[in-house]
Amino acid sequence: MLLRDRFSAVVALVAIGLLASLALHWPARSVDGLGLSFALSGRDLVGLVLVGLVWVGVDAALGHHPHIESGAPAMLPLSWVLPTAWIVAAWLILPSSGRLDVQLLGVAAACVLLALATAGEYYVADPSARWRVGAQFVLRLATYLAAMLLFAAIRLATQSRGAADLAVAAAGAVLAWRLCAGDDRVVPGLQTLQIKALGALGGTTLARWWVFAALGILLAASAWLFGLWTRPPLLFGLVLVVLLYLGVGVVKQFLLQRLTQRVVVEYLAVAVVALLLLSLVR
Repeated sequence: MLLRDRFSAVVALVAIGLLASLALHWPARSVDGLGLSFALSGRDLVGLVLVGLVWVGVDAALGHHPHIESGAPAMLPLSWVLPTAWIVAAWLILPSSGRLDVQLLGVAAACVLLALATAGEYYVADPSARWRVGAQFVLRLATYLAAMLLFAAIRLATQSRGAADLAVAAAGAVLAWRLCAGDDRVVPGLQTLQIKALGALGGTTLARWWVFAALGILLAASAWLFGLWTRPPLLFGLVLVVLLYLGVGVVKQFLLQRLTQRVVVEYLAVAVVALLLLSLVR
């Protein structure tokens, strides 16, 4: 079971933080370091605190899992990805609505999704769980949905094209890592949540972080290209999530050493058809 008291307290703090970022005006802070000086708005600082709270809550819930305690690290970066994506997407999207009732509903939905994602990560950590395969499928589906909303939120909330493309690259690389590392076919027998650092997939020779970085860069380039003609943020997110799905499929085939010319052509054909269909609803 989840450690309900500690995790519930974190979820409540996340809800308060989301509401505070919407309702209050926070002063900017100057940040100096490594010879650089820049200003962070108060809302940005609240967003960073929210991300930290999500990590603390997920670690509190999963850090005492019986299948993670034995030899696994206390910090579980892989399990942070999906819950963080929901909260960051909500933090970016909710200010665009001027209606208080919509914002309250959005905060409640984001906290429910945070709790469900954490519960799902907890459940799939047990390799003997009865419905583990189905739960893994639901988590992958939820990750793609969160990616679509996150990409749309980045397009909606970020004014600078360069900053938006950089955010897409970072989010795409991390989400691709989550989707690949959570697939038992890529690393057979690997516990989904027993990942010690962002730079390793269970310490195996299949660890190729540059592949995920390259996929993130390709998504950023696609964001710049399709951003020239996809005005609606939701359509923008749909285009990028289709490309993420196809990119993750190619990466998985590469990690499984099954990537052939025929597979590449098939994925490219699917990408072209999907993008043509999306262009019809522009």
